[in-house]
Parts: sequence; C-alpha cells; structure tokens
Amino acid sequence: MTKGTISQTGTSLRRASQISKDSQNATQAQEEVNAYQQQLQDLEAQMNNEISSLISNGDAGNIKVETTSVHPRKSDISVEKVALVWWS
Repeated sequence: MTKGTISQTGTSLRRASQISKDSQNATQAQEEVNAYQQQLQDLEAQMNNEISSLISNGDAGNIKVETTSVHPRKSDISVEKVALVWWS
C-alpha cells in the first residue's frame, strides 16, 4: 500500500459518509414535507366541514366580514427590477 492509496481510501470513505448524511437529510426533509401536506389536508377538511355546517344551518347570511388594511413597512418593500422604456 502506498500513501496515495491510503489517502484515496480516506477520501472515498469521507465521500461515502457525506452521501449517507445527505441521503438521511433528504429522507427527513421528505418526511417533513409529507407531514406538512397532511396537516394542510386536515385543515382544509376541517374548514370545508365548518363551511358546510354554516351553510346547512342557514347561518351563512349572518356572518360578519371585517376588512382590515395592513400597510407594508418601508423595510418590507424591495424593488427587484427597474426598467426604462423609450417610445418615440
């Protein structure tokens, strides 16, 4: 065995370890996505049930809707592109 062979073996082991960690991270991220999608579906089902309940009870006309204006802060505004058009 040469020093180069040992060095390449160590590099290969580190790469394999990193690939394994990346694979685990990807699997964990996919599980989190699935969990969030399930939560979203549950919330949508709950919302649809409540809407159906309101409609079937005839309470839909008695719902008060309030409008609230939310003004952005100057720090929340960002300009991504500025364009100049010349028309003659």
